[in-house]
Amino acid sequence: MNIVRDIIKKIGKKIKTSKVILIVGQDRSGKSELLNDLRLYLLKKMNINEKAVYTLSFENSAALDDYEQDPSGFVEKYVLMKGRQNRLYLIFDDYQFVEKGFEKLQVICRSFPDVQLIVATTVLTQSESESSFMRKRGVASYFLMPFSFGECLKAKSKGLSDIFDHYNKFLTGLICNGKEFRIFRRQDVHCVDYHKRYEEYCIWGGFPEVVLAGNTDNRKKMLRGIYKEYLARTALPLIRSVDERALFSLTHLFSKEINGSLVYRNACRITGHDFRKVKSIIEVLCDSVFCFRALPVFQDRIKEITKNPKIFLSDLGIRNFLIDNFRSFSTRKDEVNIIKNGVFLNLLHMCSDIAEIKCWRTKAGGSVDFVVQRGNKLIPIDVKNEWFISEKISRSLRSFIEDYSPSTALVLTRDYHGYMTVKDTKVIFIPLYYV
Repeated sequence: MNIVRDIIKKIGKKIKTSKVILIVGQDRSGKSELLNDLRLYLLKKMNINEKAVYTLSFENSAALDDYEQDPSGFVEKYVLMKGRQNRLYLIFDDYQFVEKGFEKLQVICRSFPDVQLIVATTVLTQSESESSFMRKRGVASYFLMPFSFGECLKAKSKGLSDIFDHYNKFLTGLICNGKEFRIFRRQDVHCVDYHKRYEEYCIWGGFPEVVLAGNTDNRKKMLRGIYKEYLARTALPLIRSVDERALFSLTHLFSKEINGSLVYRNACRITGHDFRKVKSIIEVLCDSVFCFRALPVFQDRIKEITKNPKIFLSDLGIRNFLIDNFRSFSTRKDEVNIIKNGVFLNLLHMCSDIAEIKCWRTKAGGSVDFVVQRGNKLIPIDVKNEWFISEKISRSLRSFIEDYSPSTALVLTRDYHGYMTVKDTKVIFIPLYYV
């Protein structure tokens, strides 16, 4: 069953204006399927002649050897094959196997102005030269994560998926573009069905094969295989002088402390490495889309926390595998943190290409779960997995509104739709599963 990924629409808008499209995602997150869908998008939506579109995998050793020895000569073959077509589209899969891959992309961009590159890899390193290349060449980069909650619904329940799309479209417009939408005060009649699906998403995660599997034992084996493959093929080759035990200890720590502050002292203690080494390991985990950091928003260094980002994992199934806990919400104590991790992932899915997802905390203990920052505009988001019968906000959210005066704030509820005004800020209440 092929689920067309939501990210295709975002990438499609950039294909005409960006010389290089870079897609970063873990193995088995659906990169190859996405590249195939992008090829069909070029052929059918953009009416590109098939002679001008080629997909190549560098897991193929012959192709890899040819490309590494002479990237210009490698591309020249396909330029000749496209004939009279104005533009050539090359889709590269498994680009992480290419040595000094960014240098070769620069060569191609300089030598072939009519070649469009779509490149998929498992890791995005951020050296100064690579960052400079991405800025100068207008590289559009995207994280491909496992299925979002909305994509899981596409695979499991069309009826719920259609309703989700309706509300998610309005929320996306609000968060990404500031477009307001009309909302009525009411309880959500679909909340029982959605919470059942959302719990499944939070327990098993979004890796496509795991979502589509029906058997619990099979799902556990798949998650174990995905994690082991990530260590062997991505993490360990990138981190020198770190053994699998230390890496497991660190990922296990992050799994236990999702939605918590990153404390480097604890990470150093359990891995046996110093601060500099631990920091480099965490960079690799983030660059390879295993986890994400939510940095703090602040304007007052005396009152607000300015360091120690929050840590979130890119897949909750892997998280639950690492702590060996696949029990239902009714029998576990970490439900709230799991749900907040899920909300974070779906916010990333919604707007990571145009905004940053941050957090806000004060030294006095106040906090707002997430703050979407797009330029100078901030939207605070408080996650309240509670039943509401009327509008109410936390003291922390009220403090944020008083300090920052955002035009809009969101409270994500268990079942309630509503709105209120605090100062000049419109506060919208909507069930968390529509994000």
